[in-house]
Amino acid sequence: MANYPSTLPSPRVGGATYTPQDNSIRTQMVPGAAKVRRRFTAVPEMVQLTILLTSLEQVQTLDTFVIGTLKDTLPFTWKNFRLPGFPPAVYRFVRRPIYVAVDGGVQMWDAALELEMLP
Repeated sequence: MANYPSTLPSPRVGGATYTPQDNSIRTQMVPGAAKVRRRFTAVPEMVQLTILLTSLEQVQTLDTFVIGTLKDTLPFTWKNFRLPGFPPAVYRFVRRPIYVAVDGGVQMWDAALELEMLP
């Protein structure tokens, strides 16, 4: 399993979101209350992070990692930001990073990452 490239920065402080996926299924019963049960025993969390890339080389490294190494779908390990001090978490990209130029500069980019943190 691949590791997040050490040459790329950690996410920006603040702004990270962790959203668990819905793990229940409801079946409406004709007479009485709905029946509710779990779908899965473990559920991935959706994670949204932003990293600041300060050079075009970092943009290329991230693209190569996502497209070339992970083939858009493979899981990778990275620091567990939600539980610091715990072992690394396993993530998978939901989609390729979205890049936004910072201050109109050509060299600095905010890269929005949408990931699944796997159980």
